[in-house]
Amino acid sequence: MKMNIFRHIVIDKPVSTIKKICILVLIFTFLLNMTSCKNSDDTNKEKQTVATVKVILPQGDNAYFNELYEQAVAEGEISEVENGISFDIITTESVDEQVDEINDAIDSVMDAIVIYPYESERINTAIQDAMDLGVPVVTFGDMVDGVKVNAAFYYDIKELSKDMLLPFKKCADESLEAIDSSVVNVVTFTDRDDLMLKYLSTEFNKNLDDRMSVVANFELSSRIKSMNEFQKWLDNSPEEIVRNVRAVYTQSDECSMGVLDAIQNYNGNIRLKIGLVTGIGGTKTLVENIESAWDDLGVNQITYNYSPVNIRYALRYAMNIINGTVERDYKGYEKKLQIVEVNRENVKKFTENNGYITRYSINQED
Repeated sequence: MKMNIFRHIVIDKPVSTIKKICILVLIFTFLLNMTSCKNSDDTNKEKQTVATVKVILPQGDNAYFNELYEQAVAEGEISEVENGISFDIITTESVDEQVDEINDAIDSVMDAIVIYPYESERINTAIQDAMDLGVPVVTFGDMVDGVKVNAAFYYDIKELSKDMLLPFKKCADESLEAIDSSVVNVVTFTDRDDLMLKYLSTEFNKNLDDRMSVVANFELSSRIKSMNEFQKWLDNSPEEIVRNVRAVYTQSDECSMGVLDAIQNYNGNIRLKIGLVTGIGGTKTLVENIESAWDDLGVNQITYNYSPVNIRYALRYAMNIINGTVERDYKGYEKKLQIVEVNRENVKKFTENNGYITRYSINQED
């Protein structure tokens, strides 16, 4: 039923010009508010979700994959507000789960898929099926062999494995000049559960300079466990072996910090000469300790920014496909994500780059 807003305005005696104007202003204001409410409702409808991206990530018991999820959530929150594009973010523990999620994205008519794929022919087939049915696919982390996806954002792990050997070779050069020996000792900490890290440790051991000998290996990644185990090893190993340890290789910044803790806490009789400790991750905790590690302990602490913040590149590319910035049918775009060595010479510059700032804009803890 239409409401007549003029119906109850009864003028039964002469009204002054000012009063007439006031009445008209009130009526106009009422009509303006009604129009604003309608426009606001229409705007809110436009702000509602206009598209959905299925984001499929691995679930791993390590800081990298946990932060990968956090970065995706943070980017999703921005996207939903600014673009009306929502992210359905799923973590998976197996190939079977990833295949199921890809099929669900197809059945649910998702607008795009972003996936950090497990290595499997079945994953490749499922991705190809999605693309054949018109669902764009963007991959992150690892390349997918045999499938030309819309876009692939990846790390060159072979290149990283070579880069990680360089400081150890330099360490060997410097150490052998100072001691009467043809070999210096190295201790390693590796992670056997992650395929990428397993590849890196295999390449490290295979290509390590023959002037360096691995005298102990620990399959650990946490800071506390690494500290405790390394302290025990330092206290209980033969003096000639400990004295000749010049470098420690780790596969996480957390583990690297544990090694540094053990060196700092060591109160044995052997004079430690460990001059190099490496990690992976470029995390805030380690980066902020690089200068003090050198100043206080004489340890050249190095990390590599294999950073989870880079998932945002893949997510933004998927949004560009949906927004029409990138042609939906275009396939084959590749972006190699840069991994740089962070050391005491470039650490200040590293903390000022946009990637590092964005990474820690959502969370001040590692």
